[in-house]
Amino acid sequence: MSLVVLVGTIASIGKEAAEFCRALEGAPEQLRSVSAKVTCFRSLLEQLQQICAELIENNQNLPPSELERLEGDVLAVKELFRNRKASPDDMTHDGWTPLAHAIESGSFELCEYLLDCGADPNSLFGTFQTTPLQWAFRQHMLDISRLLLRRGASVEELDARGWTCLFYLWSGRGKQTKPKTDFLKMISCDNVYSFRVLDSGGWSALHRAAGLGTAQDISLLVRYGARTNVQVPPLQWTPLHYATILQNGPVISELVSHFNVSVDTQDARGWAPLHIAAWCGAGPTMKLLLDLGANIYSLSKPSVFCVPKSLQNRSFIPYEAARDAGLDQCKAFVEALRHVKAKRTETYCKTEVGEDRLYIDGDTFWDTEEVL
Repeated sequence: MSLVVLVGTIASIGKEAAEFCRALEGAPEQLRSVSAKVTCFRSLLEQLQQICAELIENNQNLPPSELERLEGDVLAVKELFRNRKASPDDMTHDGWTPLAHAIESGSFELCEYLLDCGADPNSLFGTFQTTPLQWAFRQHMLDISRLLLRRGASVEELDARGWTCLFYLWSGRGKQTKPKTDFLKMISCDNVYSFRVLDSGGWSALHRAAGLGTAQDISLLVRYGARTNVQVPPLQWTPLHYATILQNGPVISELVSHFNVSVDTQDARGWAPLHIAAWCGAGPTMKLLLDLGANIYSLSKPSVFCVPKSLQNRSFIPYEAARDAGLDQCKAFVEALRHVKAKRTETYCKTEVGEDRLYIDGDTFWDTEEVL
């Protein structure tokens, strides 16, 4: 049995296990079916044990000591292939191919050699069934990515999470400071589908870029067809909400200033970005949102879903979210409002909301300062 088939079998077992767990949560009349599920699950566990044994046996294909030599050492690889101790189709116990390791090493020469020897540019490897092109995008290897595309790599291939190569540009490396312009232009000739794919969780590549990318990334993604209004369950967050929670100021400005995204876009709870920033105590983000015209009186929806207990089942403004989160968050919100008061010439009309009166009116500030 090949490793790919083994991985597929394990995935099937995982689905059966999930069904079993869901069955346990059923109503009493469903309990009869649970008994059958238990029997099935025991059988599946026995299969899993057998599969693990096969994985260990198959691991003899390419010893770890030989794998280490694949890290960019073209001469060593050629020697292994010549002596038939390895081949481009080999796979380690954890599902990695020689081409995947070559990409990891960053060796263009080794990648080219493996492809010349017949390595599949669309072969899947690893836990998430990643393609070589996706891995090259994650490593930000532009030349290797171009090589793979010339050899037939698919831009639209999906991994086990539903990710295309675009998702990998903003994966596992924290916030990016260098725009991914060359990568985006390289695949822009493909159809718009590539830029509108949603993964298994409902995320788009634009969501990931909004949190971890640059303003230039956002500009190009939207130009090539990415949509700014896609909402991710369960909170129905748009890219603007993710940019807010990750305090990506340049992206917030780009979305609001250049793509007509409302700075007061609400999520499933009726929380605007200012609610989110206020709850987090993100001072610079709050100041930016206010500078962009965020409404300090934006009311949330009465809800219990992902809402602090003290705020459940009622509407509240961003300041109340900050006050509930703690003294530091409340101070940060007040400081953000002082900032916007100093910068603006226009004033807010005095407005009363619940117990709090928030206004910027001449020299008077607001009653909420008393809580500090």
